[in-house]
Amino acid sequence: MIIQPFAQCAPGFVTAIALLGLNGCGIGDFDIQRDIGEQHVSGSPLSALLDTIFDAPIPMNVDIEQETTARDSGPAEAAHLTRLDFNITPTAMVPPDMDDFSFLQSVTVYIESTRADSALPRQKIAEALDIGDVSTLRFQTLRAVDVLPYTEEGARFVSEARGNAPPDDVTFAGSFAVTIELF
Repeated sequence: MIIQPFAQCAPGFVTAIALLGLNGCGIGDFDIQRDIGEQHVSGSPLSALLDTIFDAPIPMNVDIEQETTARDSGPAEAAHLTRLDFNITPTAMVPPDMDDFSFLQSVTVYIESTRADSALPRQKIAEALDIGDVSTLRFQTLRAVDVLPYTEEGARFVSEARGNAPPDDVTFAGSFAVTIELF
């Protein structure tokens, strides 16, 4: 029996293996995208310190069992937050006001269960550091956190922020994506 080195395999085979390896997802895995409603940060001429940027905890609103059933795809093995973004909205802008996220230094987002007796710990799931004067805030997600058990109990996002209140009111809305990995 002659064994060919990997480099001498059929080009289509190498390409298929490379694409599967780069993607990191199994065949049939899929993404669920959800919008996050508009949030409001009150302005303060005194530049008060901020400790959060969410009006209240944001419900995750992802029913993974329902999503897999709708796709006739079988049970989920894991789920991971793969994208979290916020965009400034015009609601609080009165010309010549031009809002951005420069009032923030950093934001950390956590996932937690909504079940009162849950054994699941609150876990860091995304963060944005050194934010600056941007109108779109893109978070680095921590994909090692499996959100599947949280969604089974009911999940929500909470935040911790470092920064000062903006000089006037700021509004923003967002969206996130969760990748569902199948057995």
